[in-house]
Amino acid sequence: MINDGQMLRIAFLGPEGTYSQEAACKYMQGKNFRLVGATSLEEICTGILDGRWEQGLLPVENSTEGTVGQSMDILATADHKLKISGEVLLPIKHSLLAPPGVTLDDIELVISHPQALGQCGNYIQRTFPGVDTMDMASTAHAAREVARKNLPWAAIASPVAASYGLKILARDINDYQENITRFLVLGREDARPNNCSKTTIIVNISDCPGALHSILGEFAARGINLTRIESRPSKRRLGEYIFFIDFAGHAGNPVISEIIANIREKCTACRVVGSYPSTSVTVSYKKDVPKSLNDLRRKINEIDNHILSLLSRRMTLSDEAVQYKEKDEIRDEGREKEILNRLAGEAAKKGISPLIVTNLFKVILDYSVWRQINIFSKQLGGALCRRE
Repeated sequence: MINDGQMLRIAFLGPEGTYSQEAACKYMQGKNFRLVGATSLEEICTGILDGRWEQGLLPVENSTEGTVGQSMDILATADHKLKISGEVLLPIKHSLLAPPGVTLDDIELVISHPQALGQCGNYIQRTFPGVDTMDMASTAHAAREVARKNLPWAAIASPVAASYGLKILARDINDYQENITRFLVLGREDARPNNCSKTTIIVNISDCPGALHSILGEFAARGINLTRIESRPSKRRLGEYIFFIDFAGHAGNPVISEIIANIREKCTACRVVGSYPSTSVTVSYKKDVPKSLNDLRRKINEIDNHILSLLSRRMTLSDEAVQYKEKDEIRDEGREKEILNRLAGEAAKKGISPLIVTNLFKVILDYSVWRQINIFSKQLGGALCRRE
């Protein structure tokens, strides 16, 4: 456990002179800390988990270039012991750095981190038409490489990186002056509850109509502000995505806890990555109280429509089971008994009559079997026709 006054080791994407280092200093201002430069974003996370440092910073989005995809993918697959414990918003002011004696007219190559090159894309095209660019692991890596090569190259980096022995040819070269990067502070411990907390969850949703709408409706119904929603490929198959959702509020609050519990019932997986202090959100909680009878009926209609969508999806999956069965295996009484017993238990937990639920699902199961028999008969009839 991190104690007040303890010397904290904080990892940033190195080497010295990166914006990650500036963000770490901003976050730890007034605290007892020691900065450690990591060689990659992955090392920042593994170093937290194996105890080399207590916390580390990960850049996740920029107001100009958007999401830092590599960081999001690392978070999506990270060990669940890794928690978000804070965030830092850092204004980014890029400078053009070159070796002493090199002028703007001499530049033959511009190098930097891909995000920095993108944030200065218009400036590069306008100032260096026809000049190539090259990606580097970080802005400070770019500055260090320009200093090491001592060629007519330029690096886009923080003016702090001029300490590698470079001179500043131009300042504030980013295309948009309101250029801010958001960093997440990662650690092994949950942050303490705060009046202005933000929570990040990662959600895998089922492939059925209205699934995402149903999840987002949980927030809308309670007046919880979503500050960000981002999709990323699941890396498992084409067209499958996971969703990062940031919203105002702490996971320990009863309203937020209820939302998360409801989401877990509607999706295939839901992971709370952290609840942490934020200066960019305003938190207000409200119960999902209908304002009138018509409002209540509208909410019931929405739920009914969602139930029908799920039932349609269930029937489609049940139909697909025919390809794995023989005709005398269509009705699996053992499987049906297991389903009814499980649902009766779930119904009791939710305060619903197990008898009503089991009777309802007996009808659904009978209908599923009837559909499977019809499908099997059509397949068999088609086969006989082909043989004739």
